[in-house]
Amino acid sequence: MTTAAVVLYAWATLVPLVLWFLLKRIQEHKDLVTVLSIYGYSFTPYIVSILLCSIPLSLVKWISIVAAVALSSLFLLRNFWNTLAAEKKQIGLPVLVMIVAAHAAFSLFLKLYFFYY
Repeated sequence: MTTAAVVLYAWATLVPLVLWFLLKRIQEHKDLVTVLSIYGYSFTPYIVSILLCSIPLSLVKWISIVAAVALSSLFLLRNFWNTLAAEKKQIGLPVLVMIVAAHAAFSLFLKLYFFYY
């Protein structure tokens, strides 16, 4: 349980901090609290996914994790698209890809570390 708490809190604070720093570097002013809130709300699909991962079928686990990644990533892309992709395509699009990759890595960690059985 300690590992789960450390991973969740570290992921929920470090990734938004990096995102906020990158936004600040490209002259987009979003409050740190706003970025943390958006990122925190993006974890909502994982609640349902974790509950579905208690079903002892591997296919159900993978589908629920992929659905959580997709919904969470779409939520983040929808909230940061106007900020990042409109004017600053050289920097904005790689940051959006980083957001999706971070969520994919987080969900893969959840699936392989906590739901490996």
